[in-house]
Amino acid sequence: MPDSMSVLGDWARLGVVLLLMAVGFGCKSDENARNQLLQFRNAVQLGSTKQALEALLTAEQYPALRLLKKNDEVWIVATPYVFGASNWWLYVEFVNSAVVAVRVRTEDSASHMPAGAPIDLVAK
Repeated sequence: MPDSMSVLGDWARLGVVLLLMAVGFGCKSDENARNQLLQFRNAVQLGSTKQALEALLTAEQYPALRLLKKNDEVWIVATPYVFGASNWWLYVEFVNSAVVAVRVRTEDSASHMPAGAPIDLVAK
């Protein structure tokens, strides 16, 4: 019969393995969501309407993204939260219901452009 310390050690090793698997899955999931966000960003056109943006987002190619309507002037296209990751969000700005700016930012800051993010799209 195994002693309690041996059983405890086995559970600890199993916990570490499960944690590493979850982190690995989270990283892959984060990469997939980030790719979808960038594809969506490239599909958005300045001057598009809110209705057109919503229709585009409901397309089957963006299942990881969700729309957060912050207010009438700013909508956020969000990626799923991944623990320990700097989630990328797409900030879409409107004037008179038309897209005037599209910016990739982090979940933590609407003003911080993450490294590797594409340049902002801003109407002139």
